[in-house]
Amino acid sequence: MRKCLILVALACCFGQASAQDNDTTIDTTDMVRVYVWKPKSEMQADTARSGHRRNFIAFNIGTSLAVGRFGQAGSRSEGDGFAQNGLAAHFEFAGFWNKNAGFGFATGTFANRVDLRRPQSFSPVAVNVPFGRDPEDVIQTFSNVRPWRSHYLFVGPYVSVPLKTLSVDFKCLGGFLLNRFPGFDYRQSIDGSTDPRDNISFTASSNSRISFGYNLGVNVRLRVSEGMQLKMGADYIQANPQTSYEVRDRRTDLGRQNVSVFNLSWGLAWNVGKRKA
Repeated sequence: MRKCLILVALACCFGQASAQDNDTTIDTTDMVRVYVWKPKSEMQADTARSGHRRNFIAFNIGTSLAVGRFGQAGSRSEGDGFAQNGLAAHFEFAGFWNKNAGFGFATGTFANRVDLRRPQSFSPVAVNVPFGRDPEDVIQTFSNVRPWRSHYLFVGPYVSVPLKTLSVDFKCLGGFLLNRFPGFDYRQSIDGSTDPRDNISFTASSNSRISFGYNLGVNVRLRVSEGMQLKMGADYIQANPQTSYEVRDRRTDLGRQNVSVFNLSWGLAWNVGKRKA
């Protein structure tokens, strides 16, 4: 039951003046001022109905652009990753304690194909040239090459700039990245040789390694309804994991590999949580 206390102030002014031949009377209109008092609980309820939810969850998919040494295809021994552009997907949540500052997390995955235009340069396999053979007679064949695969979980602060119909979010996140080196099938043969010892074939299985990584990114959320927005994101992700592969249960460490990508994504975001003024 709403309780209201109404204070009414009523003021009336009457005046009368005399002129030389005419009397003039001026009446003022009654004026009423109404003051309404509401309990604090009702004021909070009104704020909740008129406010909006700042927190959001989002799901995006897009493209993963390999950058830096990760995207170069010169020599694997010099740190090049031979990575091409691929696909990316991620889930994101951010909670805000006021209209600008918040904290959240992002988890996702991206995969980048291997550039096989120069497979011998990418190969982590040492070429063993039999005695008396010309190295140019050695034929290396790579097949069924799997892509670079990375999965991550990052947390960190968000800074949001709310505008009339959209919000711009800046984020600086850090956490763990699980990276898998590309596996492949390998075959080595000597041109013109029928000696079984000149033919080598095996399957290299990739190993997953965890390392620290970080994410610098920006979101643009365009409101399309009361609780939903179109979301566009740009994220730079970088890590430096150890890489290795296994052949016949024997692991070969390849050293650290710079993994750097620039992910562009599109998706939807939904507002969640309590309404705030």
